[in-house]
Amino acid sequence: MVERETWEATFDPQPVNTELLHEELLAAMGDGFVGVCTGPSAVRVVFNRPLRAGESERIHDVLAAHDYMALSTRQAISRARQIDLETMRAAHPEALDVEQVVNDPDALEKLAQRVLWLETEILHLRGG
Repeated sequence: MVERETWEATFDPQPVNTELLHEELLAAMGDGFVGVCTGPSAVRVVFNRPLRAGESERIHDVLAAHDYMALSTRQAISRARQIDLETMRAAHPEALDVEQVVNDPDALEKLAQRVLWLETEILHLRGG
């Protein structure tokens, strides 16, 4: 196993959305940024190289502007998908009554809506 040397910048603890903070720091810091670690005593920003001039201040600025209540891109997509699923579930709370569908002139449209809903549910379960 090859060990890599890492460098850390440590900042006072604060509430963070770790995934979003990682996204923000990656955009602000670029190459060399490895990740962010949070704990009760500090927020640590890890690099695979020594910090360059001004980077500690840039990290501090990102931390100061960070809104821990905001969502990362992946979290926002996941939340939108969850809202779509909840909306579809609310539109179809009852079991499908096959006899009613057979006697309904709009049966094809209703079945198509159900199939779309079920496909969405399956994609969600698969994490897609």
